[in-house]
Amino acid sequence: MPQSQVLADILLHLFNHQAHHRGQAHACLSILTGGEPPSLDLLDFQRGGSAPNLEKFIASKPADCKKDKERDDRRGP
Repeated sequence: MPQSQVLADILLHLFNHQAHHRGQAHACLSILTGGEPPSLDLLDFQRGGSAPNLEKFIASKPADCKKDKERDDRRGP
């Protein structure tokens, strides 16, 4: 069925929802990398910046962070 909604409400929901998922991605990367993850700023990507190489980033972390991740991986959900 056709629906109607105030455009301002739709846009507010859209921006709040994307911020929620961006926060989830940041939290996941923080856990995986054991520290502050690289920038996920959309404007950087739109302005020609390159996506971060997360495999290289994780590999550059100290061994104790990698051990913590390996332990957590073995532990499972």
